[in-house]
Amino acid sequence: MAKFPTLLLASLALLLSGVAALAPAKKPAFNVQKVATNALAGASLASALVVGPMADAVDMMADAPTFGSSSLVAERVKREGIYGEYEVDLGDQVYDDASSKFKSAKETKSKKGKYTALIAVLVVGSFIIPMA
Repeated sequence: MAKFPTLLLASLALLLSGVAALAPAKKPAFNVQKVATNALAGASLASALVVGPMADAVDMMADAPTFGSSSLVAERVKREGIYGEYEVDLGDQVYDDASSKFKSAKETKSKKGKYTALIAVLVVGSFIIPMA
């Protein structure tokens, strides 16, 4: 019977310690400096989100393309289209090189056996190695 009062006191102590943990904590002190710093940081972030994109748009409009002496224009021609006249810069016309860069049929045929053997070794190895 001596175990029952000990068990009752232990469970009561645990219950009371749990209740103390649920008690409301002390109200923290109001720190004016911390609140002012957080408000200033929030205002600066908000203004950066609003002003930043507008400033970038103004910078893009201010940077008009300038053509220096390095840009060469061969000829400027006026053309007429559906919506009126417009000017076109005509430069030198460059065509693609249509020469063949492939290996000859003889060279391809001579090296075909080497690559066939390589692929055969890889395929056989992919089946034999996992079985082993």
